[in-house]
Amino acid sequence: ADERRGVLAGVELVFSRVFPMGTEAREHQLWRLAEQFGAKCGTTPGPSTTHVVAVNWGTEKTSWAAERGKHVVLPQWVECSALLWRKADERMFPVKA
Repeated sequence: ADERRGVLAGVELVFSRVFPMGTEAREHQLWRLAEQFGAKCGTTPGPSTTHVVAVNWGTEKTSWAAERGKHVVLPQWVECSALLWRKADERMFPVKA
């Protein structure tokens, strides 16, 4: 378990329009997967946020990330990191404009 939690250690994620409206984000499979592999997840970006997980641009969170040079990645980045048991290359999971 310690090895698994090290995969995304130091990563702080915020999700943007990834989960269906009206659902509890913390209960979503992707949120739980990220936490199982050591990421911290939140609903609001802040100084320690490292990544915004999104399916498209044009949200407040993706704009926030772009302005601050943070990673904006597709949800598949989290899944790939878990599958590989190492942090995947963010450049391979760009959100298309």
